Amino acid sequence: MSEVEFFRAPNAAAVLTTLGGGPALPAFDGLRARLTDPVDVLLLMEELVVDGPDPSLITGLLWPEIDPAAYGCFLSAAPHFGEPWTYGINPAVRDALAAASPAELAALRPYEGVEPPAAALEQLCAMAELARRAVAVGESLYYRTGTAA
Repeated sequence: MSEVEFFRAPNAAAVLTTLGGGPALPAFDGLRARLTDPVDVLLLMEELVVDGPDPSLITGLLWPEIDPAAYGCFLSAAPHFGEPWTYGINPAVRDALAAASPAELAALRPYEGVEPPAAALEQLCAMAELARRAVAVGESLYYRTGTAA
């Protein structure tokens, strides 16, 4: 199983100052997902904006502070490679999550009509609540991955 932390924070600077490569929880309001395949939740989130003007899921890599393109196929040589990585989530994804009803979330089908795993849908509903809290106070969403549970 893999572990992913989803959390909200005022901005990327606050994330870097507070976390570096450390855990996001309990430093920020968020949730921890222990899933067989966390990609299921990320694909569901991306499905919310795939037809919109900005269909990307993430805004970029926050930690480690490296340029993955500079390492190419030698990314494992990059500083902090073995540590968990933190990414910013596109504000369009945050807003779509916050606005979506449980029925709209349950209807998402990123797998060409196949129903996604129940655990991923459950996690997505929890993410929607986190997104609503973030929108209410003008914060952004982030996720941190790379930790074995």
